[in-house]
Parts: sequence; C-alpha cells; structure tokens
Amino acid sequence: MFYFLYQVLYNEFGILRVFKYITIRTGGAFITGFLIFLIFGNGMLKFLKKKNIGDKVKVYFDGKHNSKEGTPTMGGIFIFLATIITVLLWGNFSNQYILLLLLGSTMSFLIGFFDDYKKLINKRSGDGISSKIKFSLLFVAALIIGILLYRIPDFNSELLIPIFKHLTPDLGIFYILLIVIVLLSTSNSVNLTDGLDGLAISLSIVSISALVLIAYFTGNVIYAEYLNIPFITNVGEITIYGGALVGVGFGFLWYNFYPAQVFMGDSGSLHLGFVIGMMAIMVKQELLLILIGGLFMLETMSVILQVSSLKIFGKRMFKMAPIHHHFEKKNIPESKIVIRFVIIAILLSLIAFVTIKVR
Repeated sequence: MFYFLYQVLYNEFGILRVFKYITIRTGGAFITGFLIFLIFGNGMLKFLKKKNIGDKVKVYFDGKHNSKEGTPTMGGIFIFLATIITVLLWGNFSNQYILLLLLGSTMSFLIGFFDDYKKLINKRSGDGISSKIKFSLLFVAALIIGILLYRIPDFNSELLIPIFKHLTPDLGIFYILLIVIVLLSTSNSVNLTDGLDGLAISLSIVSISALVLIAYFTGNVIYAEYLNIPFITNVGEITIYGGALVGVGFGFLWYNFYPAQVFMGDSGSLHLGFVIGMMAIMVKQELLLILIGGLFMLETMSVILQVSSLKIFGKRMFKMAPIHHHFEKKNIPESKIVIRFVIIAILLSLIAFVTIKVR
C-alpha cells in the first residue's frame, strides 16, 4: 500500500519518496510485523483457548512435558495472517517474486493448517493427515513454484557453487527438480525441528535474516558486482517479505519461548520452511542454504540416521531423534538447548557470508 501511495502521490507529497527505498520498507515491515503480534498476541491466546485448540503431548520424557498438555497450538495461523497483512502494507505487488512468495506461503500454510485441523478433530497429536498425503501436497505446491520460477525471463537455471567463482553449471529443465527438492527438504526440516519451545521460530529468524541480507545484495547491481554474485532484477523486493516474517517471528517468539504459551503447529512450521526454501532459490543460493539452515539439515539427518541405524544394525544412533530430543534425554535443560542451537545457527550464517566474500 505505501509503495503505491508513493507512486501515485509523490509529486504532491515529496516525503512519500521514502517508500521508494527497499531498506525503509523492509524496516517498516519488520516493525509492523512485530507490533501486530505484540498488540494482538493476548487476543490470539484467548481465541485459541476459547476454541479449545490445545496440543496433545506425546509421552516421551517420563512426564517432563506433561505441563505442556493443552498449550494452545495452531499459532501458525497468526504467523501467516500477520505476515500477509504486513506485506500488503509495505510490499510492491507488481513484483513477481513477492507474488510467488505469497502463493507459496499460502499453499504451504493451507497444507499445514489441514494437518493441524485434522489433529484437532481427532484429538490426538499423531492423527493428522497421512505422511503420503502431506508429502504429495507439498510436492505439488513445490512443483507449481518451480515451474513458475523457471518461466520468469530474468531468472536463469544456473547453479551457483559456493567458493568457486566460475563454476556455475546450467541445469536447464532439471532446475525445476532442484527447486522441488529444496522446498520439500526445507519445509519438512523446519517441521521436524519444531519440538522445543522457541526452537523452530528462533532458527527460522536467523535463517531468514541471513537470506534477507543476501537478497538485498543480489538485487543491488553494485553490491552484486562487488561480491561477484549474480545480479537478479527485482529480487531485492523479497527483503520486504523476509523483513515482515522476521518481525512476525520475533513477535511469535515473545509468546513461544520457554515456557511456551502457544505452539505454531504444522501451519507455522511448513509455511516457514517453504518460505526459507523459496527465498534461497530466488537469490540463487540453494547450496549455501545447507550452511544457513545447517541445523535444520542436522535435525533431518539425525532422523534419517536413526531410522537407518535401527533397520541395519538394530541399534539407535541417538537416544532419540530428532537430535534436539537426544540432548534433552541427556538432561540438558530445554532453554539451554535452544540458546546453543541459535548460537550455532548464527555462526553458520556468518560462515556462509564468508564463503560469499571468498567467492
């Protein structure tokens, strides 16, 4: 809205020129997203409690998580709505990347919402939609985004290899397959990570913040040339979407940090993971996402290794998977695990920026 006000009225009101700048609108989106949650957060909790939308906690830890029984869930609904409202205020809707982010986030949110709703109806946390249906729906959503991105004229199918300056293989039509793999991986990884108070949202904030900076550099011809990364026309606009989501994330964390007053549910985790994957693809940093979202990858790998070890050797590799539960089984306090994971995530993002500069 503010961007279009600038376009229509800047001749009469020169001060509206500030809304031309991506940095101003990103900052505005961050503050708006945070304030929406801060102002309406208590109303969110009251609504969820009134509708009896509480989480059913599985018995994993000899009663350690019993206190979480009945904690309001499906907070992802408010993450999604607050982000959309914020982007409506600060975004440029003639930008194809913003439109694609809105489409992708809506599809992934609806899949997560469908899963959460079915769990609520069945009154048991394990009885959402089946894994096959969820995977199939996410696959279709990822394929749609892949095809639409591939058809953007200014968006090429080259794959950037971190550190190596001149190694950029062109994947052609197979780039769509890479997009699907990235989006499925990130959405499911964030979903697996959502097991401790504040963990998934904190790591998402770190990853999205890193991608916001990269998007700004990629969409600025001067910075892109200096860092020897591809300049992509109009992609800088996604910093507004990322800024909104980071602000909303901090607002949600206000209520989700230990002890959590609300959980995000699949409607939040699948949505966040999908958007993280889309942003990484749009700025051509699919491989660098392995570093930026390194802990999400670690959570997924811990599950794969655990299942493989049980099938092949009949023994567990970890006390429990995903790996955050392994550390919890070792009697490390929940809040300490989250803080340590966040510190590691920040360090991994800094390393990712170093590889960009080295390149």
